[in-house]
Amino acid sequence: MEETNWYVVRKGRKMGPMSRSQLDQLYKSDNLQRNDDLFSSDVGEWTKASKLYPFTPPPPAVEQLISATDSSPGTLRAAGKVASEGEHQETTALHLVLAWGFVGIPLVFGVVQTLINSMKLFQ
Repeated sequence: MEETNWYVVRKGRKMGPMSRSQLDQLYKSDNLQRNDDLFSSDVGEWTKASKLYPFTPPPPAVEQLISATDSSPGTLRAAGKVASEGEHQETTALHLVLAWGFVGIPLVFGVVQTLINSMKLFQ
């Protein structure tokens, strides 16, 4: 019996054909991403890697960024408008800055505040 060929598409770039064992090795070595599109004649349609492999879910802030932007340039679902490719990249960068502002900075502040409070206890 001949082994089915698999194909992976990430950001418009196609990889393959490869065997299922090679695809499994990509997953085990963390070289397969949850949003990669996979195809084989056995499955019969393109499907996300996250439907075939158990990926650890991203933190909520990252999940919101993923759902807010589409992987293809020229679209921005969150704002409900079509943007040029340059605007899409700037908006994605803006989302990352906002995520850092709402998650990263308070986290760092909390750690620093905890260190200061613990030093006060030992004085």
